[in-house]
Amino acid sequence: MNGMSIEYSATYFIHSSEFHLDIYDNKDNKIFIFPPPIYQLPTGDDYITQQFILGIEHLEEASYEGNASVIAAILHQLNLDTEEEMKKTGLDHVVVWIGDQLTSA
Repeated sequence: MNGMSIEYSATYFIHSSEFHLDIYDNKDNKIFIFPPPIYQLPTGDDYITQQFILGIEHLEEASYEGNASVIAAILHQLNLDTEEEMKKTGLDHVVVWIGDQLTSA
């Protein structure tokens, strides 16, 4: 087994409800000491994802114009509809957009 497989196996056993590491005879084995992550994502209050529940918009979405009006309405709800905010959002942020209003509801 390669190192990654051993780590995955050890993680599986450690998190299994039937496995009790504290009473395991080989609990000090080096396979239970995990290496530092290579691409650790930052954590903490500064990195919390913001989510917003949006109001319903009674707009058609069957045309390009309708879709553009929905985007404009949602940007308005998020207070991102000024030219300055739209530029800042486009350059500095990621807005996750999943489906249309009916699909997302």
